[in-house]
Amino acid sequence: MMFIKLFMILSIFTTSIVTINLQEDRKFVYNFFRFFNQVRSQLSEQCKTISNYVQNNSNETWIAQMIDANSLLEPGTGDGNIQFLGSYDECIQIRVPQSVRSQLPSLNNPLYDSIQYCTLAFNMSIILNQQEIEKYPKSIIPLLSATAGICIPSACTSESDIPIILSRYSEITNNYVRLDNCVTGDQLAFSKRAGTGHIIIIVIIVVIIAFCFIGTVIEFTIWQTKYTNWYNRLFLCFSWKRNFEILARTTSNNVKLKKLAPTVIPEAINDVKPSSSTSAINVSQEALQSGEVNYGATKPKLVRPQITCFDGIRFISFSFILTYHTFTAAQQPSSNLLDVIKAETGFINQLVTNAALWVDTFFLLSGFLVAHSVLYQRRNSDYKVWHQIWSHPKRLLHRYLRLTPSIAGVLMLSILIEVFGSGPLWNEYVVLSKSTCHKNWWLLFLYVNNIFRLNQPMSYPSECLAYLWYVAVDMQFYVISPLLIMFLTSQKSRTRLFGVAINLIVTILSWIITGILMNRDGLTPTVLVTIYDLDYINLIYKQPHCRIGPYCVGILLAYILYRRTIEKNEQNEESADLNAKPNQWFGLLLLSISITIILTITLLTYPWLLGDKTYHDFGGLLYGMVHRTFWAIGWAIFIYVCVIGYAEPLNRFLSTGIFQILSKLTYQSYLVHSILISAITHMVRQKFITLN
Repeated sequence: MMFIKLFMILSIFTTSIVTINLQEDRKFVYNFFRFFNQVRSQLSEQCKTISNYVQNNSNETWIAQMIDANSLLEPGTGDGNIQFLGSYDECIQIRVPQSVRSQLPSLNNPLYDSIQYCTLAFNMSIILNQQEIEKYPKSIIPLLSATAGICIPSACTSESDIPIILSRYSEITNNYVRLDNCVTGDQLAFSKRAGTGHIIIIVIIVVIIAFCFIGTVIEFTIWQTKYTNWYNRLFLCFSWKRNFEILARTTSNNVKLKKLAPTVIPEAINDVKPSSSTSAINVSQEALQSGEVNYGATKPKLVRPQITCFDGIRFISFSFILTYHTFTAAQQPSSNLLDVIKAETGFINQLVTNAALWVDTFFLLSGFLVAHSVLYQRRNSDYKVWHQIWSHPKRLLHRYLRLTPSIAGVLMLSILIEVFGSGPLWNEYVVLSKSTCHKNWWLLFLYVNNIFRLNQPMSYPSECLAYLWYVAVDMQFYVISPLLIMFLTSQKSRTRLFGVAINLIVTILSWIITGILMNRDGLTPTVLVTIYDLDYINLIYKQPHCRIGPYCVGILLAYILYRRTIEKNEQNEESADLNAKPNQWFGLLLLSISITIILTITLLTYPWLLGDKTYHDFGGLLYGMVHRTFWAIGWAIFIYVCVIGYAEPLNRFLSTGIFQILSKLTYQSYLVHSILISAITHMVRQKFITLN
């Protein structure tokens, strides 16, 4: 009879069946209703009624479909195939015919006309022997559970009937099986899932789209004649046309600063306007548009050079981070999880499994850009060293207002997706979102979400969008940046030397703190994909005092390049352009050193990935203390080589127009990518297969 296929996991409640079939052909004999009779007296009347009907009429089409939608014990359990999903969409589309319900008075209720898909989680020991379980790293076994999808009539409720059956199973076999969730097709309707918060988010999105449409219309119609109206300017900020033009703008379709204007530009007198001809004073249009020409002044101005290789570095860094997060977050549901785990220990695969290091490249770039901007601004103004402190709150407010709308947008997206997704594992996404972002969303707007350590070992996560720790840490670095930069802007060499010393001291203190924490708590030296050390992530990985080294390296790199420009200017060279006939062999040597440092830091973790516990010795402690800073030093040398001109072909490649466009998308892509990865992995109907 076809009903013997029903309920893969519930079928193993017949105590003798499990052992026999796992030893013989590793297939379950699905005999749910045989066991069902043992707890019949405890079940609801409607559940007993529908079970009798199914057993006596198993040849009916809807019953055959229901049985077919149940999951099977599939081949490959020894390779890590421990999740059995069945046919989710087939299940939730089935209906109990009205003719059947009319025959059964206890089922004559619209609540019982649907079939529900339920997800069960159970111990791997039910389907694997001890030898097979030992193939999994001990650190991830507590994080794993086998799952199976069952398709049953909604008359057997998830609130009472199914828990009774599972409880009885636990008593007999001493194996725990948990009911995760049950869902029917009716429950997936938008009206059943959307709450007040979801409606508010949709309204906000509609308003933003309306602003975009209005701004675009203004851009094409009345902008030229009514540009002074504040509301027109507001709408123009949302114009699709304008924002697309900004996105597509590259140095290939604009005047290059270094080719049209010397670094030192003689400023115009009061009666010269930005719209006047600039040929007499040799000022580039780009300088005019950026507002870097200070009309009315007489002091020579040092134009801030563009570091265009950052575009390529930024995009490549994000690509590695995206690959890393995809590899680590999209491992389940998998048909061959053990192959994935094996791939984590591959030597060359460390380029992916250690790609978390690329976050420190972003910290390097962030520190560089902040210092690069401040150094040239202070050079071209009458501000004293301490003026940077007094003006910092205004810049901090500007940065907050610039970054926070994107944070709000990604938060709304993560919550809104709850009501549009579906799938065998979708409830995991919804439950996680409700336990995190519905409760602790406010921490994102204060940029302190990395400090509270809301995700603890052996407890359910409560940190909203945990990957946004980077944004919080970067904001915290920006808050203290004046203390790291202000002395570097001084005209006195001793004061500048003191500024350099501050950055070096802060970096060394960061090393010491990291070493103390690692030694005290026995932490891993870095993020090892084969050892999920949540204590390391909470105590070191997300904490600014352990991550500030690369930021200081970026500041010092900006200072070195800035002083080089100043020295060239003071030597009265024709141009302070940084590309001035460098020694190519010396540049090749520096590039080799840079790549060697980067690859060494990446590949040194190989013994630890294989299970070597020597990371608790001095070598592991030293690596954990300094590896992120030395990664940043490697990239600082690489950038220096590109900027000075030692590797002009490489610099041109990283500065190409496509990288300039893609680099503008990296921040928003970073904010969104993890949500999309999570949503996709929880909506899949078929398991992933990882190929070597």
